[in-house]
Amino acid sequence: MKERYIKYHWISDDPNLISKAEELAELRRATQSRKSKRPFEEAFNVILTAFEVLGVYSGFELRIPRDNNLYNAKSQRNPAYTTDVRDALIFLIDEGFIDKTEDRKSITLNHKLFWLPNRYNITTKWLEQIASQPLSVPSLIRRNPLMPYTELRKDVWKESNTGKKEKTKVAIPISTKLHSQHKPMLERTDRILRDYDALMRQTKVTLGDETIHSGLLSLTRIFSKGSLEHGGRLYSSVQNMKKILRWHINLNDEPTVEIDYSSIHPNIAYHSKGLSFSGDDPYDIDGFERDTVKTAFNTMINREGSKGRESAAQVLSRDLVLPIDEARKLEQAIKELHSPIADKFNSGAGLALQKTDRNIALSVLESCVARSIPVIPIHDSFLVSVRHTETVKLMMYDAYIEEVYEEVSPNGSKGFKGFKGIKAEAREFTEAMNDAIYRCLDGDTEGMDGQYWDNLINNEPVQAPPKVEETCVDEYEE
Repeated sequence: MKERYIKYHWISDDPNLISKAEELAELRRATQSRKSKRPFEEAFNVILTAFEVLGVYSGFELRIPRDNNLYNAKSQRNPAYTTDVRDALIFLIDEGFIDKTEDRKSITLNHKLFWLPNRYNITTKWLEQIASQPLSVPSLIRRNPLMPYTELRKDVWKESNTGKKEKTKVAIPISTKLHSQHKPMLERTDRILRDYDALMRQTKVTLGDETIHSGLLSLTRIFSKGSLEHGGRLYSSVQNMKKILRWHINLNDEPTVEIDYSSIHPNIAYHSKGLSFSGDDPYDIDGFERDTVKTAFNTMINREGSKGRESAAQVLSRDLVLPIDEARKLEQAIKELHSPIADKFNSGAGLALQKTDRNIALSVLESCVARSIPVIPIHDSFLVSVRHTETVKLMMYDAYIEEVYEEVSPNGSKGFKGFKGIKAEAREFTEAMNDAIYRCLDGDTEGMDGQYWDNLINNEPVQAPPKVEETCVDEYEE
């Protein structure tokens, strides 16, 4: 079953959709015993637009939370979760336009437990009385004005439908004081993400025969712990897509490659101290899977240990489902392998690393937008057309130098001591295409002009995306 988590990030200026939203608002007023003067037109517009962007007409069902706390006061999930939207949704459900297809359930993802709200689908009544196909022209869909490009979040405890207390993340207003302190950053973020939206609205984005709506690519920069110093990652709906699936995304009918920094947090930790990791892979430890070591490294560098709790072994045992002796062994092996930066473990240093890598990502995005290069950021990696491999690689290198560790040699050139570089991952390509990508990463691009890439892309066989089961976790819970 194809499903997505509901978002209210969009609104439409299309007269057809506006007219239908007005009809539904009037119908709601006519069917209520107590007459209301609340303006539900915008709420229905937001819901109808969200259903179109999220693909209900192409087979997607939606996970929709109805918890009143998410739409109210201090525990409001984000500014688009209004009581008008909640009441409009309840009306659509009560009137039989939307039907529940699955109850709330839990799933485990990356060793963490997530709760998914009830799943809903549009009904025959919807198809007959509202629409059987999208009402809005995609180009007339824009970002919901209630949704800022920068969100500040904090954790709160709330009572769930089962009566238990659960920790969840909610958006909180950015105070006048905070806004003043961080005004240049906030204004720059707004400008870049607004320009990015404009660029991607003009870009054809497809996965096989399916068009990916540009609204799903719209980015929000999210800060956490009630501080604009913590977090700052860029999020979009498409980031929930599994890696093997997103590699099959095409941009303007051209195959893509995902360009990524190699082990960015260990490298930043070393380079910020003027050091370099001496080995080949900072996550390679005998006896443990690489992904396990990577998760443990990030846990240890993000964790703030207090006196008497300097060891992360208990946390590693729980999160990685390891026997405690194995967790202690892994922790010690990581400390020994990375003894030059061992002071950063259990110190909360990860927050500084996160801030750095997110500043880098924003700079790379800014460079792509300035050059009108369609791109899909996936945190600190970038999905681009194969023809832009070298250009984006150089942008990433320059952004890293600017943000992390600049060394000026006697002749004035800039570079890194021991920089382990940038890697690329992609779907299976022909030998000719793979060779071109490797040449771009090596800087050997002589003769690779526009005509070269046109011929190479035209000769690349068309591939159907794999059929994989997708997860449906809202980025608020990640």
